[in-house]
Amino acid sequence: MENIELTTKLKDILKIPTKTNLFYALVQREINKPNQEVNARILLQVLAYHHNKKPVCRCPITHLQKYRDFHTYVDNPFFSKTVKSALLDVFGRIQQVYLALSRFAYIWKIKHATPANTLDLFLNEIDHKKRYIITIYQSKKLFYFTVKDFINIVQRALCNSSGDFTVTCLPPRNPFNKAPFQKSHYYNAYFQMRYEMRMTIPEIFQHWARVGFSLNLIDKKYMTILQRYAIKNFIWNVDKSHTIYIKDIKTMFCEYAVTRCRITIDEDFPMDVLVEKTRGYMHLFYLLRFAGLDETLYDYYETVLIGGLRELVKFNPGFGRKVFVLPHKQKAKPTYAFNSEIVPFETRHL
Repeated sequence: MENIELTTKLKDILKIPTKTNLFYALVQREINKPNQEVNARILLQVLAYHHNKKPVCRCPITHLQKYRDFHTYVDNPFFSKTVKSALLDVFGRIQQVYLALSRFAYIWKIKHATPANTLDLFLNEIDHKKRYIITIYQSKKLFYFTVKDFINIVQRALCNSSGDFTVTCLPPRNPFNKAPFQKSHYYNAYFQMRYEMRMTIPEIFQHWARVGFSLNLIDKKYMTILQRYAIKNFIWNVDKSHTIYIKDIKTMFCEYAVTRCRITIDEDFPMDVLVEKTRGYMHLFYLLRFAGLDETLYDYYETVLIGGLRELVKFNPGFGRKVFVLPHKQKAKPTYAFNSEIVPFETRHL
């Protein structure tokens, strides 16, 4: 059954006109009760009037207008505590019925919806009954995501950046149908991760939850953090033939390798090896250049980077250089000085 048909069925049960909002239909039912208290009837009429009039709402979230109208009327200084308590009781009773019906409709839709995918984004079989699976109801279908996939989708959209790592937050989209997620999806995922999975919420998603999943607010309040994640995502996913990135590697060696024995990268040195083995150093280099660090953190990262490059030169002074080996009665063949034991720096200092 379609969503429209379900809503129509619920309203038929309650004898509510099809084109009427369910909450305000319940308000109208309370108004028509013959034994309704006078102040409560006036409050309900105020709510119904503002809904029918459809004024320009100064509240950015339109569905919260009913709470705004309620407090505007109830905060009358001439009302006694008894009257305010009665008004709150009427409003709360209507809201309770409305939420119960909404929950019933949601459960019914989830129960009768068809799954849209059986594989995760890594093409692995997915079991929707597992605790670490996040279920998204969208476009009348159920989409299943692992926590890792869902968080990656959110972080990549929020940390979208240009060449100079200027972050422009984009709304995360469902990769299966290209439709943007709704705010309710983020809240459901957040509470599922926190209370059902009992896991530590990732930093970006936690900050976004603090600002009510607003793109504008997270862009203003947490720009520096978003830039750091954008740099990190770029470093660990950069293409090994990225010419500008390779040029920046050589620039880093020139600027920060403060030793007598300079690091020189030969033109024939395999670029895939160079990119793979310098990710940790380049992460610090890009943080120093683009992340807008404060003075204390800048000095700390600079010290770590210089110290790491000194260890590299000390441990492998021929890194990146061409070395000729002259075996007996054979023509000289070039090899490359490289030692894979420098790799732990990538995780040791980050």
